[in-house]
Amino acid sequence: MLRRVWWSVATLMGVSLSVFAQGVPDFVWVRGGHFSSIQSLAVSPDGALMATGSADRSVKLWRLSDGKLIRTLVGHTYGVQAVAFSPDGALVASVGDDDTIRLWDTRDGSLIRSWSGHSRAVHSVAFSPDGQLLATGGTDDYAVKIWRVSDGRLIRNLIGHSGLVSALAFSPDGQMLASAGDSTVRLWRTADWSFIRTLSGYSGAVRDLEFSPDGTLLAAGCLDARARIWRVPNGELLLTLSGHSQGVFSVAFSQDGRLLATTGGLMDRTVRLWRIPEGRIERILQGHTGAIFAVAFIPNRPLLISTGEDKTVRLWQLPEGVQVDTLEGHRDFVTKTAFSPDGSLIATCSEDRTIQLWCASDGARLHVFRGYNSGVLAVAISSDGALLATAGYDYAIRLWRLSDYSLLRVLSGHGSAVYSMKFSPDGRFLASSSADYTVRLWRVSDGGLERTLEQGGPVYDVAWSPDARLLAASGGWFSAPFLKVWDVPQNRIRYSLTGHTRSVYAVAFSPTGDLLASGDTDAIIRLWRMSDGTPVGTLTGHSNMIYGLAFLSGDRVLLSGSLDGTIRYWDCSTRQQIGFYDAECFLGVRSIALAPSGRTFVYGRGDGVVALARNPFWQSGDVNGDHCVDDADLIRVLLRFNEPFAGSEDLDGNGVVEDADLLMVILHLGQGCQGTQ
Repeated sequence: MLRRVWWSVATLMGVSLSVFAQGVPDFVWVRGGHFSSIQSLAVSPDGALMATGSADRSVKLWRLSDGKLIRTLVGHTYGVQAVAFSPDGALVASVGDDDTIRLWDTRDGSLIRSWSGHSRAVHSVAFSPDGQLLATGGTDDYAVKIWRVSDGRLIRNLIGHSGLVSALAFSPDGQMLASAGDSTVRLWRTADWSFIRTLSGYSGAVRDLEFSPDGTLLAAGCLDARARIWRVPNGELLLTLSGHSQGVFSVAFSQDGRLLATTGGLMDRTVRLWRIPEGRIERILQGHTGAIFAVAFIPNRPLLISTGEDKTVRLWQLPEGVQVDTLEGHRDFVTKTAFSPDGSLIATCSEDRTIQLWCASDGARLHVFRGYNSGVLAVAISSDGALLATAGYDYAIRLWRLSDYSLLRVLSGHGSAVYSMKFSPDGRFLASSSADYTVRLWRVSDGGLERTLEQGGPVYDVAWSPDARLLAASGGWFSAPFLKVWDVPQNRIRYSLTGHTRSVYAVAFSPTGDLLASGDTDAIIRLWRMSDGTPVGTLTGHSNMIYGLAFLSGDRVLLSGSLDGTIRYWDCSTRQQIGFYDAECFLGVRSIALAPSGRTFVYGRGDGVVALARNPFWQSGDVNGDHCVDDADLIRVLLRFNEPFAGSEDLDGNGVVEDADLLMVILHLGQGCQGTQ
């Protein structure tokens, strides 16, 4: 007989507050990228981090050792035009179309300071080599402004340009500042901020500037499709590099100054490497599908990095110029997420017309399914892990073999977009819901249609009970919602649950099947008892529609994700919020799925990012994922003892079921369970 005990509310509150005091989840990994064109990039001086700024209004920090996304820095209200690292790598500065200058802490992503000073948009930013000053260039006031980093105080206002200041660069020794604006490139003396000279030999728009590492040369990317290099001491034009078919948006010197990288516009789409000082073309790098707005060499590594209009970040191996990686995920919001039964795979789909398959352990992208002409709205993995189901706006359901990623069959029958799909826990059926007012049950064995369940409006989500007897369907028009629970074996409606006043977008059964949670566009979550269909209560706190629900600990703890940009945790017994975070939910949470083991959950964001986070309420030793450590968990470990790669039975994740896993179950017997047995 195992003694089973509820967690107390006080214990839950203590856990949630300690885990979420920083306002961010305990991430395993985060993958993804920008969902709009990437305007700028900067690499930290030690080559460890990269910052990118995008028209999607965000700045993203990446770890270059493995390409993982670390943070999304949110605060700009319009597109980000330029980013720069401080010399010690501790700060990132960002500027953009919202007329703000922002300083971020790279360690935790916190905003240190934000201020305004230009009359409108700010298009360029640069740190001085000692890190004490920050230069910014305006678009309407045509000014170069110098700020003190420590307090954001304006030190100097440099007037001379007659058009927007598009680029800024400090010389390596900090004695000069170069600025590009109107149709001129100007040099300023930083000792007294006096004007030195205008560089001759070219009169036209300049997009980017960079000094060579020794400070003797200054390169400019020009919109006449050429790059130019001047000798800094006397202002003499040294080289004019011709080859791009459209404007040169970015330039970058290698660490030894012997190579210059340049990037081209929409119809050019190339990165070109030039030998300096000869001006000879070394390599032409192709792969981007749009204009390339930024390029940089990674310090101490033979790598070049480029970003642009196609929303991708690409890494190139030097000297060969071979593309070695693309740091991207989905390029539009993630519509659905799903785990494989053994928890090793995560499937995600998106409005970007792709389905992506990820390794749950490290976030490596395993495959991208393409071919859709419109957004993909639903994804599911079969209970045996053999099949992937995908569907979207084209009405059809595609079944793919996960063994070789080949298309097995197409299921036709829906007359409108398919919003949600779930395989039954017993593996017999695939349930799909559609805007055509139906839920359809398909036989997994042969793809045949078993039955059609008519509803009263568009059906946005479906959920199976753990025993596969009940199927919940939710949806409806904005002011005419419905929530129905079908008894599948008897082919009848068991409950029509009333209470929601707006469309119901998400439903989820608890692991025991005793509770059903539903969330609507009014940001209200309702709980229902499945023994008699009665309402248990409501959970309020979100301020926008609920898109994702998952039970994290038996019937006790519910996770919810919303378009309001927060993830919240609820005690279902008291119906109180016990934790939340909002720091990593940019543009809202669109989907949530819990791993079969219960250890982790995955969610998809409105910016296309996929994040895997640890479940703070997971019970160590819970093998079967019912959030109660009991005899069933002990038996499963014993049956798989000494077997390698045994899935959830391998509790410590070392690749074999052994004494440590057995001990973990024994030490936690009774944890998370209710009552006594």
